[in-house]
Amino acid sequence: MDATIVLATADVERGSRIAGALARAGFRVHHVHDGPTAASSTRAERPDFLLIELWTPGLTGFEVLDDLRARGGCSGTRIIVLNESPDADAALEATAAGAEAVWPASISPEEIADALLALYNAAATRENELLPGGES
Repeated sequence: MDATIVLATADVERGSRIAGALARAGFRVHHVHDGPTAASSTRAERPDFLLIELWTPGLTGFEVLDDLRARGGCSGTRIIVLNESPDADAALEATAAGAEAVWPASISPEEIADALLALYNAAATRENELLPGGES
């Protein structure tokens, strides 16, 4: 697999567990610990996914999404936000700011890896179907 993820977590230990699960699933992971680095890494790496906690230091997940939208650099990057609280308004705000989905931060690293792998594989299948000679 040739997929890259920028993972932005404030909790270094939990982020390391998530990064490990993603790497075992075959992703290349660039793990950062604050919002400004998440934004700059996403622009530089142009990853397949940005997986970001909502409350990262320096810039919140909301501010990172606003920055990426305003300054560019996330075209083609699928953004998933991890939210520590069940706040429906925060989820709506994140999706309005460009997140594809908001997942509860309580899900396990393995569940995160499995879900991202399923999203990646579904997109790859759709892309193959659009190619000349691809399946229909």
